[in-house]
Amino acid sequence: MKRIIFYCLLFLNPFIGGEAASPVDSLKSLLLKSADTSKLKILYQLIDLTSDIDSSLSLKYIIQAEKIANSCNIPLYKAKCLQLKGHFYKKRGDFSIAIDFYNQVADIFKEIKDLRLLAGVYNNLGATYTDKGEYQKAAEYLNKALRYIDQFNDSATKAKILLNIGLVFYYQKNYDKALDYYNQSLQIRKKLNDKKSLSLVYNNLGIVNYYKNNTAKAIDYFKKSLKLNQETDNIRGMSMPLFNIAELYFFRNNYDSALLYYQKSYIIDTTLKDKANIAKSLEKQAEINLVFHNRKIALKIAKEALKLSVNIDSKEDIKDCYKLLSNIYSEDHDLLNALYYSNLCNDIKDIIYSRQSAEMIADLQTKYETEKKDILLAKKDETIKHQIVISQIHFWGIVLALIFVTVIYWYYFQKKKAYAVLEFQKKNITDSINYACRIQTALLPPQDLINKLLPEHFILFLPRDIVSGDFYWITISNEKTIIAVADCTGHGVPGAFMSMLGFAYLNEIVNKSPDIKANEILNELRSKVKNSLHQNNDNQNWDGMDIALAIIDPHTKILQYSGANNPIAICHNSNISYLQPDKMPIGIYSNDSKLFSLREINLESNDIVYMFSDGYMDQFGGEKMKKLGKSNFDKLLIEASEMTIKAQRFFLEEKILEWMIDSDQIDDILVMGVKII
Repeated sequence: MKRIIFYCLLFLNPFIGGEAASPVDSLKSLLLKSADTSKLKILYQLIDLTSDIDSSLSLKYIIQAEKIANSCNIPLYKAKCLQLKGHFYKKRGDFSIAIDFYNQVADIFKEIKDLRLLAGVYNNLGATYTDKGEYQKAAEYLNKALRYIDQFNDSATKAKILLNIGLVFYYQKNYDKALDYYNQSLQIRKKLNDKKSLSLVYNNLGIVNYYKNNTAKAIDYFKKSLKLNQETDNIRGMSMPLFNIAELYFFRNNYDSALLYYQKSYIIDTTLKDKANIAKSLEKQAEINLVFHNRKIALKIAKEALKLSVNIDSKEDIKDCYKLLSNIYSEDHDLLNALYYSNLCNDIKDIIYSRQSAEMIADLQTKYETEKKDILLAKKDETIKHQIVISQIHFWGIVLALIFVTVIYWYYFQKKKAYAVLEFQKKNITDSINYACRIQTALLPPQDLINKLLPEHFILFLPRDIVSGDFYWITISNEKTIIAVADCTGHGVPGAFMSMLGFAYLNEIVNKSPDIKANEILNELRSKVKNSLHQNNDNQNWDGMDIALAIIDPHTKILQYSGANNPIAICHNSNISYLQPDKMPIGIYSNDSKLFSLREINLESNDIVYMFSDGYMDQFGGEKMKKLGKSNFDKLLIEASEMTIKAQRFFLEEKILEWMIDSDQIDDILVMGVKII
């Protein structure tokens, strides 16, 4: 859907939220203690909580649920997992793949003759065909869904179907019909107090009112939508207001501001791997470059948007890209290509907005309304006959329930007292660790400093526990950027204490000697750690840390490196090479009189420096439950190096989650990538 949305509010970073107890953590704890069928229910909740925030993590839970469902061999469980896969691919804009999964689900629901669930998957199919711009097919599925769901008391599903039918009418430019269905959906959502879905309804109402020139109403609806997205931490929903602020600036000819907000929306969509909205953002960025007469850039971006739109088979987006390409070639006086894309645009518009298609959609709605009246009349007599029987069943059910509650109450009360004591103790411990986590997080370099020193970078940081034994440290000294990635002895609370020593001593050493070399920093750090921990050959205290430390001069592109057991990797033209460390730690060592060595190399633009702990390579997983290993890690780095630096983080995270799908994380994971510009 092209999101024409009015928000005149400040941009809020969707990745920064208030601190609160995470329901995901609670569910993950329950997951470890539960049997298979209970695990499935917990996994479904985890998928729902993560689907709009972290698509890689959501996919991990879907794969786990699918394995359990297949082992149980229960059709309903299999169908649920297939449906979740459909949702995953729909949100990423892979509409054809999503439709294939939804059709498999529909076949299962037909076989077990569950019309209520079949209505839900028909709604999914209708919504996906709407995204593809195939409105007649969408209307057919949505009307089937509405006929089926009217037989059940399922308000939530009905509200979704009504919203999607309204969307079909919106795309057919029948705004009055669209408003009618949106308002029906709105009334149901208000009764259910479903904030996440209400934000979408308000958003769509705003769009239609904008096109009906009710600007004040449109703004009011958009503000309501944004507020609900903020209250529910809906990152995916946050992309909408950013795009729509951009649209507002665009229509007011404020193109610089428009481009800024299109790019902010694009970043969120890229993070969520939402191909459909990525295509829309690229198309608008190309359009602005054309306004600025940057025809080469506009052409490149427009072709990228078209390629993505064709890939997901989104006819609305394909139409917009054809029109834009025609305008670009026309301004470039390439009339042959301009005419070619103009004809393509007109052809696809005929498919999308054909009169026959619009009439068939309207006929389907009339047919549904007639059938609905007949069904209601037939059911009225049947309802009266069953009312007496139902009342009797309710009466005896209440009597039996009261007896049952009385029997179990005493037993439950005793258990609850014991459980409350354990919960109180656990909460005290967890609160203390969470507070330690806040302290450790505060010690990490602030993001604005990192962005300033390293404009092209990513950091993949996955602690095994609440607090971590891995840490990264970044500072500037004499116009040189100093970066350290360290792995302390242990993980969790013990490792976190050691990391705090590392933070403190690194700051002290560099502040005292701004011109200090990389190996000198490690020599002094080792001395301070040994003194602090009272380490000598007579005791058994072998705590310490492994560390890779680099100093980069951005002007000369010279890199100094020194390492204690931790190497660094450098990717140049898709080839990986390593700078090897000294085989000794920061801490007591059998030959700790030996000094750390220094390596210096010249880097080139577009080289990528990777620094990491051993947690990624040492993670167990895969079919044979073995370590990922260095060779696989090298292959992943080479593959990642072909992507943008921001995309590399999500690629590496998704790959490690897939690798350890059947195993627990065994150590803290830290990988940092820095692209030389």
